[in-house]
Amino acid sequence: MPISNLTTISGTPFLRFLSTSGDGNVANSVATGDYSGAATDFYFQPGATQVFRIGMTQFTVSDNATFNQGDYAGIAAGLTNGVKLFQRINSVETQLIGGFTIKTNKDFFAASPDVELSTFAGTAQTISIAFKTFADSNAYLTLDGRTSDRIIVRLNDNFTSLVDQRFIIRGNRL
Repeated sequence: MPISNLTTISGTPFLRFLSTSGDGNVANSVATGDYSGAATDFYFQPGATQVFRIGMTQFTVSDNATFNQGDYAGIAAGLTNGVKLFQRINSVETQLIGGFTIKTNKDFFAASPDVELSTFAGTAQTISIAFKTFADSNAYLTLDGRTSDRIIVRLNDNFTSLVDQRFIIRGNRL
């Protein structure tokens, strides 16, 4: 591709973890609790003077089980309420990925073409799903700290049997 056709991307690259504190640090980012009693948000919210442009959102789920299509990781028969991805702009929440809720392993494949299922030694498996907003649509999800914008993953099921579950965003900070 000629250099004249390359898109110039300004800003500092970043990687942040969605967490219950919303600060982007790895602390409080492991989503393996029992959230069946009340919905719990794992989110990132920029500081009051910051603007972040998200180019990719990634989910990773690990379990000490073989993943079946109709399960969620090794959680038999999948989730009741599911995993939902939202963008909050000016206090208005919009459910992303077409309003789709992930309840089973096969839902990961329906939601994105960028899914990898890895098997390590033994029966433990990890599934990784990427929503590549910038690569897929040449657009970022923009979060503006001045209006308390957020990217949110909402959980309302029991995930205590999982080994690990995290949600990560990548992009650039203006």
